[in-house]
Amino acid sequence: MQELYYRHSGSGPALIILHGLFGMSDNWVSFARHLETEFSVFLPDQRNHGQSFHSPQMDYPTLSRDMAGFIKQKKLAPVNIIGHSMGGKVLMHLAAENPEMVKRMMIVDISPRQYSNPLFSQFIKALQEINLSVLTSRTEAEVKLADSIGNAAIRQFLLKNLYRTDSGLFAWRINLLAIDLNLELLMAEFNPKQPVETETLFIRGGNSNHIVAEDITLIGSIFKHVYIQTIDNASHWVHADKPAELIHITKKFFKK
Repeated sequence: MQELYYRHSGSGPALIILHGLFGMSDNWVSFARHLETEFSVFLPDQRNHGQSFHSPQMDYPTLSRDMAGFIKQKKLAPVNIIGHSMGGKVLMHLAAENPEMVKRMMIVDISPRQYSNPLFSQFIKALQEINLSVLTSRTEAEVKLADSIGNAAIRQFLLKNLYRTDSGLFAWRINLLAIDLNLELLMAEFNPKQPVETETLFIRGGNSNHIVAEDITLIGSIFKHVYIQTIDNASHWVHADKPAELIHITKKFFKK
């Protein structure tokens, strides 16, 4: 089994943070800095993201097995975990399949339901259309993306995946082909055979549509020990929009 790249900082009880689709561990570094005095924070890059390995196989059972292997390798079980977006879905599967591994979990702005987001396909297509062999700068890449991705914050988020190789050429850290081929699987619902017993806190972004009113009943039917909290004026990227609020909630929930 291939090992995941990860970042580690701090000391105290272990806390793992799982990034979302198109993201990487680096997205959570500044957030983790505020937890270092109280937690030993692990930030893995999931397969096909960041500096972890690339693979054509990418579905939630596979991503969950990756995380189970990481926890075993680091001897962290039972461990507290935060999962954002796709990372939250991975965490749902992990808790259902390996309940002994997860102490408490916080799922940030994702529901168990099936999703459909045509923007993701648009993002992939826009990134694939950039000719990296002649690209001269990150600024040039952003200009090329501007026509198809109007939101500047999303462009910056996606361009964090762009890096220069040792030869000086640009390349993507993210495995765009694998994500494109598996996108439908990554939008799939979480439908466990039995309810999840792990104590779980769902965080909703007040300005996000990823957890809507209809999802509350679904969440309650699957998770037996569950709390739901909304952070006002936060988009789907709650940790970027309202870091102080999320840090406060994180410390309170995981130090109970």
